[in-house]
Amino acid sequence: MLGENFLKENQKSLPITISNKYLIKLDRIITRYYMTLNMMLHSKNNKTSANILRKARTRTLIQLGGLIDKVGLSTIFNINLGDDLQEDISAIEKAATLYGFLIEAYHKKNDDADDMNRWQELGLKYLKSEVSNK
Repeated sequence: MLGENFLKENQKSLPITISNKYLIKLDRIITRYYMTLNMMLHSKNNKTSANILRKARTRTLIQLGGLIDKVGLSTIFNINLGDDLQEDISAIEKAATLYGFLIEAYHKKNDDADDMNRWQELGLKYLKSEVSNK
């Protein structure tokens, strides 16, 4: 597996310890990415390529939504699973509030590499603790 090889090669240079479960999950994501990329590059049918891209985009958007839920933003903004954020008026208002929050956070962000590294370490810490709690 890609993740296990990476760990063996870079074990001493990694700033944090990564669990095997997380590496296996990361390996699956990377493998899926390379399989999708390979299919796109070798596809003779543009319609198939467009379908693969659409599926990859949808998967990424679902995963981003999962991160928003994991961090608790859906709870903070009182958005319940199953709410229709496009059709239900009260849900649209909740979604608009969350969207405004994200826009403000985006504008306040710094392009500082230290911030990106700190956020990455924090995210990895919580992902690791989440995997170990399962």
